[in-house]
Amino acid sequence: MSNVGASKIFLVRHASVQYLGKKSDLHVHLTTEGQSEAVKLSRNWIGKIDRIYSSPLERAVETVTPLALDRGIHIEIDADLAEKKKNCDASVE
Repeated sequence: MSNVGASKIFLVRHASVQYLGKKSDLHVHLTTEGQSEAVKLSRNWIGKIDRIYSSPLERAVETVTPLALDRGIHIEIDADLAEKKKNCDASVE
């Protein structure tokens, strides 16, 4: 079996945050530790990356930003990657 045309997809959970209320809050930012974790992710990532997708949650974007900057890749924001409310199809706003 050949790997020609095969893609690898990696899922990365956001780095450390300090929740100030609802865990689904759009405006939760990374802590200092989380920022350090995001930089480590970028430094330690081995291999080619063609695209980076992120949910619109600020903590998610902040997690992949160092990686995107280091690789010169635009972060593609996809609302379908946002957390969902329990028992509901609507994105958390």
